[in-house]
Amino acid sequence: MQKSLKSTKTKSFSESERLDNILNYLAHLVGDKSTEKINVSKNDKIGYLEELINTLQKKTNRLIDELNEVNIQMEIQTEKANIMAVEAEVANVSKSKFLANMSHEIRTPMNGILGMSQILLDTKLTKKQNQYVQTIQKSGDHLLNLINDILDLSKIESGKMELEDTDFNLLEILETTLSTFSTKTQAKGIELIPDFDSDIPIAVKGDPLRLRQILTNLIGNAIKFTEKGEIILKVSLTPTDEISEEFRNSENYNLSFVVKDTGIGIPSNKIESVFENFTQVDSSTTREYGGTGLGLSITKQLIEKMNGAIRVESKIKKGSSFIFSLVFKHGDLPHEQLSETIHDFHQARIAIIEANSSNSLVLEKIVKKWNLDPISIFDSDKCIDILSVENQKKNPIEIILMDIDLMSINGWELCEKIRKIYPPSKLKIVVLSSGNDIEIMDKIKKFSITDYQTKPIIQKLLLSSFLMAFNNQYISQSLKTQKIIEKAQVRLNILLAEDDPVNQMVAKTILTNMGHNVTVVSNGKAAVVEVKKTDYDIVLMDIQLPILDGFQATEKIRKLKSDKKDITIIAMTAHALKGYKEECISRGLTDYISKPFKVEELQKLLSQYSNIENNINYEQETKVVITPDESIEIINKANVLESLDMKGEDGDSFYSEIIDIFRESAPDYIKALKLGVIEHDYPKIEISVHTLKSSANNIGAYKLGEIASIIETGAENKDIELIKDMLPELTDNLKMVFDEIEKKQY
Repeated sequence: MQKSLKSTKTKSFSESERLDNILNYLAHLVGDKSTEKINVSKNDKIGYLEELINTLQKKTNRLIDELNEVNIQMEIQTEKANIMAVEAEVANVSKSKFLANMSHEIRTPMNGILGMSQILLDTKLTKKQNQYVQTIQKSGDHLLNLINDILDLSKIESGKMELEDTDFNLLEILETTLSTFSTKTQAKGIELIPDFDSDIPIAVKGDPLRLRQILTNLIGNAIKFTEKGEIILKVSLTPTDEISEEFRNSENYNLSFVVKDTGIGIPSNKIESVFENFTQVDSSTTREYGGTGLGLSITKQLIEKMNGAIRVESKIKKGSSFIFSLVFKHGDLPHEQLSETIHDFHQARIAIIEANSSNSLVLEKIVKKWNLDPISIFDSDKCIDILSVENQKKNPIEIILMDIDLMSINGWELCEKIRKIYPPSKLKIVVLSSGNDIEIMDKIKKFSITDYQTKPIIQKLLLSSFLMAFNNQYISQSLKTQKIIEKAQVRLNILLAEDDPVNQMVAKTILTNMGHNVTVVSNGKAAVVEVKKTDYDIVLMDIQLPILDGFQATEKIRKLKSDKKDITIIAMTAHALKGYKEECISRGLTDYISKPFKVEELQKLLSQYSNIENNINYEQETKVVITPDESIEIINKANVLESLDMKGEDGDSFYSEIIDIFRESAPDYIKALKLGVIEHDYPKIEISVHTLKSSANNIGAYKLGEIASIIETGAENKDIELIKDMLPELTDNLKMVFDEIEKKQY
């Protein structure tokens, strides 16, 4: 009995304890810190338990409501994010479209100037005139580089930048890139030195265009920020221990590049920021030196995309070194390209007279590769004495390589002294210069100079000078520097569909020089009519044509009878963005070439589609720019001719020809424009006024071009009221232009 009572008490106590534990736990959950209600009777505890459960239920309901509200807010934010993503994509598409249009607008007038400069280069010019025309081309290159920077940044940011994978001559890319800066370095009086290790490969595979772009950005910056001294481009094979495992294999070339200058330098706390978009060291740098702050950012991203890396070392007022690495595959080139700088001069002795020690070391490295035995002379005052001593030896010096821009003595005076002692039969002289060609040509005959080369050195051209000096009759064709322009073996009948009069003149002149028959039409409808009535071998079709655009004209031609529909139609357009070629082909055109085009590219296309042997070899690429100043004058002839660096009778003749074409074609543009206004045909309005704008700017009628541009914007926005408001002003200004032409008898 006692045992039973004891057991019952124990059981009752255990239940009470469990109830107290539950109450304590629930009180903790609901935040009730009071323990008074637990120390009461069992019935009261049950009541307290119900109270706690109710409180907990209310709290749970509140939490569920809050969670639902959070979920609703998350759904709203997700929807906003989706909308923003769509808007961002739309913005990207709009940006790409804007960039494509901008590229087209600038490339179209450039085509005329670049093409005309190429035609001019193919005529008989003096050295100075040739230099002027090449300056036009370099200015065009500069403007194209600005456009390409913007397009490249857009492509990189959108992930659409693609790299070429093609075989190319590395040495040629390096040297031709350096040569484009010769005028700038000459003007600033600084040395641009190519320092290429003899074991770097010639034939590599990769993207030559992007390599040239990287080098152009870095060397261009070095020149901009260097006022005296030198800039060195050093290229070498990367030591194996510095190559990452990923690229350490026999199928890759790992190359190290250094662009080193003696310029203003970069503060240590600014080094990393130079690779950011739109960033320069400070605002004063931008004011003094200009620039957008895009070049280095694009350069870094291109290098990284090409499996490389870049870093900077710099000291204020001492200069900077941009050091980067790139990976290329083994390339495959014709044997003559690989051997064009290989020769053996059998230890013939050469004296290098050069004031710049860096240049001298580089020249020694080059001539040793050709098995010449060099001695460097830095002290020009002691040059005659040194030559006298050396020529008493068993193997006398046979050739001198002299930089005529010496510091302590005029190089030509030294040549004169040498010639008084050593006749040409005993000692050959090849000179290096950064000066003007006219002075050199005057001195060459006077001092019996064998040949001359301009700096920076191009190895195959220097080799040609040595071969000439040693009377070698087996100079390879690749060493000749004169352009070879031969007529095409087959005369084609070509239809050119182009609405811009200057572009018409350029393309027709080039095609005629190739030996072809050319018929020109100014709109797509006329192109269709011409194809119907005449047998053409090839049609060169601008896409942005009036009446029928290039796509519409091509579609109609393809629907003609069987002997006409298969005609070769090549799109020739200023649209140059990736994918446009594919669009042209998908819409019925045979192939595509972008403006401004390279003459050799056009010749290659014509050869491809007509079985013509490609006989044209141009060493230089063709690019042109026109940069008119804004002017309130009705016509600014002087500005046009100044932009082209044309003077005298040649300039007047050229300008008169453009004026005649404008006078003949402008009324057609106005007629098409007015018809488009009547019909509310915005594409027709846009095409006609776009062409009128281009033609007006080409003759220096900038006010007319400005009005046409406003109407073009109205057409793009389908704002017929704006167009109607501006149309009288356009026709009035055009009348003023014609009156001015008659008045001044252009």
